[in-house]
Amino acid sequence: MGLDTVELVMEVEDTFKIKIADEEAERTQTIGELHALVLTKLEGRKVNEYCTSQRTFYSLRRFLSSYVDRSLKKIRPMNKTEDYFPPENRRKTWEQFSQDTPYRFPNLCRPEWVIILLCLIFAVTTFLGFMLFRNHLPVWLIVVFLFPWAYLFYILTVLFSEPLAVEIPSDCNTLGGLTQSLVSLNYDTVDYDGGNVKEMLYEIISEQFGVNRDTLTSETTFVGDLGG
Repeated sequence: MGLDTVELVMEVEDTFKIKIADEEAERTQTIGELHALVLTKLEGRKVNEYCTSQRTFYSLRRFLSSYVDRSLKKIRPMNKTEDYFPPENRRKTWEQFSQDTPYRFPNLCRPEWVIILLCLIFAVTTFLGFMLFRNHLPVWLIVVFLFPWAYLFYILTVLFSEPLAVEIPSDCNTLGGLTQSLVSLNYDTVDYDGGNVKEMLYEIISEQFGVNRDTLTSETTFVGDLGG
């Protein structure tokens, strides 16, 4: 068992959260045998649900790799999202990336200072309005008018402060967090079928050995065909 195959086994263990004994790895000669072994290890788990996140991450990683000059192996779930979407032109890059991928991305957030400023503006304008009309209208009527004013203020602030939304959501600070968010937002629109385990294995093997995904079959051997 060559070094590439050893690294492949470690990657498979890490991806599917399983343990493959050295004896089992040595007996596994083809992709089909590895697929069967992984299915055996995963028996009894909610495979489809688990693989959804993993497959989404692999897809996200491919798109990120095409955007930044970084190898696929260096793009890991624990990496910080801001490293791939720096503050400069973040909003434009985020929107462009969302358009180029099959996923609907979460909205960027407004900085804390923007939220504080908007709250202060609302408080000041509400107070001034109350002081202006308190001698002309009954208090209860002013309170009634407060509700449509609050709604109008909300609509206006959403529209005019949208360009200031440049911060990555707190639950998306890492690529792993971003992946979970993508799964939640796109679960009903992206097709995740029962062949996820096999597809994910092909993705891992393709990246590990640097071969075209379409050239891999169940009969492909790690030593003879891939040089592992």
